[in-house]
Amino acid sequence: MKQIPDWFFDGVTLVENLTSTSLTAIEDDQLEETVVFSMIRIDRATYDGTASSLKSFSQPWKQIVAVWQLWGEIANGGVHQYFYNSEGVDAELARDGLLAMKCDELAGLFDDAMKVWESERDMIQLLKQRNAWADFKGSERASELERFTESFYAREAELKHALVRYIRSLAARSA
Repeated sequence: MKQIPDWFFDGVTLVENLTSTSLTAIEDDQLEETVVFSMIRIDRATYDGTASSLKSFSQPWKQIVAVWQLWGEIANGGVHQYFYNSEGVDAELARDGLLAMKCDELAGLFDDAMKVWESERDMIQLLKQRNAWADFKGSERASELERFTESFYAREAELKHALVRYIRSLAARSA
C-alpha cells in the first residue's frame, strides 16, 4: 500500500492528539475536517480509504470518519454514489455512527438504503467492473437508492451539529 503524500494535508489544520485540549481552538465549522484529516495523517501508513483501516483509533472515532465519508459521497453525488464508490465497505460503521450521534432517523433511512444495496450488490459491482456508471446511474435501482438522498440533504444541518457534538464528547473523554 502506498503511503499518503504530505501534499494531501496542505491547507488543513492538523492536531497530534484528539483531546478536548487540542481541539478547543478549532472552530465548529472546521472540526470535522481537522479530526478526519488528523486521523488519516496519524494512520496514513495503514489508511486505505476506509474508516475501518484506521488501526490506531477506537470504534467511535472510526464512526466519525465513516459518517464524514458517507456525507461527502452523498453531498457529491447521492446515496447511490456512496455505494458505487465505496462498495458499502464501511456502511455498517457509518450507520452505527449515526445511531451513536443520535441521528436515529438518518440511521433508519441509511439502514433502508443498505438493504437496497445488499439486494443489488452483485449487479452494481458488475456494472462497476464494466465501467458502466451511466448505466447504473440511469437504472431503476439507482433511483431507488436516490430516493434517500433528498432525505439526507434535508437533514444536513442536523448531521453537522451531531458530528460536532459527538467529536467534542469523545475528545472530552480522551482528556
